[in-house]
Amino acid sequence: MASFAFRLESVLKVRRLREEEAQRVVGRRLTALMQARQRLELLTRTASREAEALRSALRRGAMPLDSVISGRSWIGRLEREQSVVRGIIAAHEQQLVVERARLADAAKQRKALETLRDRQQAAHEQRVSRLEDLFLDEVGLIGFSRATGAGGAA
Repeated sequence: MASFAFRLESVLKVRRLREEEAQRVVGRRLTALMQARQRLELLTRTASREAEALRSALRRGAMPLDSVISGRSWIGRLEREQSVVRGIIAAHEQQLVVERARLADAAKQRKALETLRDRQQAAHEQRVSRLEDLFLDEVGLIGFSRATGAGGAA
């Protein structure tokens, strides 16, 4: 009997490729999200350090007004950039939810075809086994008939 051939193998291959692409998309999104979080952490540390340096300088004594304004302006810029990066992080997180859903759907579609293939292969193997058993039974019956002389040679 012919060996098992899954007729939807090309469709399964396409679904695997879609799942792999969805995995790459999620991976890129996670990388971008991690980089944005690192950028936010750096901005937060820098703003805190600059604010503390400005407070310390003011406590030590008279500081020129233009230096205070300049320092405060720099801290304000850092805080605005933090706000922008927080927005970027939120956008990445929202997009990640969508991309993970696409990945889950792609995996589900691939899994469905693999399950179908496995079931069809098991059914094929069961048919082959049944046919082999019938063949062996027939061979045994012929051998028995010849051995007992009941083969119709009268």
